[in-house]
Amino acid sequence: MRIVTLLSLFITPLAIAKRKDAILNSPSFAIPKGGSFESEDVFQLPSSETELNLHSHREEIEINSLQDYYYGPCPEVNIETKGYSVGPFVLPDFDKEFRDSKGDELIQVTTEPLLASEECDGIISLVEEHFCGNWTKLPSGRYEIAGSWIKDIPTVKEQFNALLKEKLFPSLAHLFPDVVKDASDLRIQSAYIFKYTPESGEKTDMHMDSSLLSFTILLNDPKEFEGGGTFFESLGTHGEVIHMEKGTVCFRPAGLRHRGQPITRGQRYVIGGFVTVASDRGCEHTRQLLTRGTKALANGDTSRAKELFGFAKKHCPKFSETYMSYAHCLRKFGDVDGAHDAYKAAFDANPRNADSAFMVGVMYGEKGNDEEAMRWYQLATKLNEHDGDAWYRQGLVYARQGLSSKERKMYERAIEVQPNHADAHCNLGCSYGEEGDIQKEIECYERALQIEPNNSDALNNAKAAYYYKGIDAYRRRDFDGALRCFDRILNGIAPGETTVLAAYSAVLKEKQQQQQQQQKEQHP
Repeated sequence: MRIVTLLSLFITPLAIAKRKDAILNSPSFAIPKGGSFESEDVFQLPSSETELNLHSHREEIEINSLQDYYYGPCPEVNIETKGYSVGPFVLPDFDKEFRDSKGDELIQVTTEPLLASEECDGIISLVEEHFCGNWTKLPSGRYEIAGSWIKDIPTVKEQFNALLKEKLFPSLAHLFPDVVKDASDLRIQSAYIFKYTPESGEKTDMHMDSSLLSFTILLNDPKEFEGGGTFFESLGTHGEVIHMEKGTVCFRPAGLRHRGQPITRGQRYVIGGFVTVASDRGCEHTRQLLTRGTKALANGDTSRAKELFGFAKKHCPKFSETYMSYAHCLRKFGDVDGAHDAYKAAFDANPRNADSAFMVGVMYGEKGNDEEAMRWYQLATKLNEHDGDAWYRQGLVYARQGLSSKERKMYERAIEVQPNHADAHCNLGCSYGEEGDIQKEIECYERALQIEPNNSDALNNAKAAYYYKGIDAYRRRDFDGALRCFDRILNGIAPGETTVLAAYSAVLKEKQQQQQQQQKEQHP
């Protein structure tokens, strides 16, 4: 998923209608080429790094075992599945072993329900009883979905453990025998239950799971909702959505990029599980390098992070996410050209990766090349129409070009696919303000502040809009309207703002004088 924390934007807000003009830019269309892969020569990971990866792997297994999920002997099963080809998409770890098991058909969906209808209904009832209508939310990149970790719901966890032993772990061993030598070697890294609704669950971000294997279980009848399904970037010509039946399970390598699709009606209940192989042979060296590099970067050790990401891209030179992580690190280093090349290499490794196209656009934007930036942003939205950031950045480019109609359409599109995009709401407000529609302008700022109460641009813009609306009301002798505007600023937007306090006091005083005069006229 996109690592937003590495895109640090420092913006000096203006008092009136300031656009967040930071990493603007977007793509007309021919798929650009650029970047280069590492040598095809076999890279030997230094033994010291191998040992550190193994240490991290063992530590991960030990921590996961504390969650008390089932592991141990499992019965053999023989299940029927439908396979979906991922083509030449390269996995970060065990790519050969997965293909030795299933060829290119690495996504396997059971043709018959693995869970009986009654089992599914029982799990849903237990979860709803646990939450009593007040579901918690789990983050997924830029979005939040109503859901919970199964370990935190004891009644569901008990049933889930039985499923692991009797059905889920044995199925993984049956489907991927070259990866899973023994079902007793499997461990749950984490497991969740999601409840998608049109209100609470937009979608998940495009991502890969942090494990070796994954599975998804649909718990309710697809007739109970519209939309949904899981979009896999590697399927078909431009990616495809897999829809499932109640009780069926989708098994797959965790390194396949995917996202949960939004629904427009009803409710969709899903269980997801992330699985690792406990023995040392199950160590995912590429993932461990990326994980360790991310931790190093978070701890401020940029040099070590750069080294680890460099090892990762050499260890798996055709996996795009290694280049993405390396590029993020270089960017934090201030190496703009190096980051630019690495983002383009990520795109070359996987030309369906909208995130890499987006970041190439970002880099062109930072260099002041709006034309190329726009081209790459348009490519990003062609690859992923749900990318609100890419639509938003196109709006910023149009804003600089003075194309206000196109600019607004891009902000509206960003909000359509990502309703909680605070900056898009803020800039849409700016657009209305420039047209003189101050009421719609304020409504946009208020929506932005509902999403991000501390959004500095929305706060400054709202302060300015309310202030000038208040001044206009005062000039029309609408003292109450003016006071309401100033009060909104002083009670939430900019408490203690001296200019507004002075205006509030002056208007209040004049209102009181007017009332006194009216009383004298009524009672001479």
